[in-house]
Amino acid sequence: MGNCGVRACAIERGQDFCGLCPDFPCVEPGLPQGLMERWRKNGEILRDIGPAAYLELVRLRPRYP
Repeated sequence: MGNCGVRACAIERGQDFCGLCPDFPCVEPGLPQGLMERWRKNGEILRDIGPAAYLELVRLRPRYP
């Protein structure tokens, strides 16, 4: 997973999703630069609609458009 620090941070903070963390979006999540924008966008959507609706959205969204 390279230099991705999201998993360790989520475990440390007891969060299932970054978008639910009170510190989201953090300044340096430890993600590769190419994933930063997608991480932030998905976290904002999750925060706005909630985990259940987000998971349903992701389930229905084509993985590779």
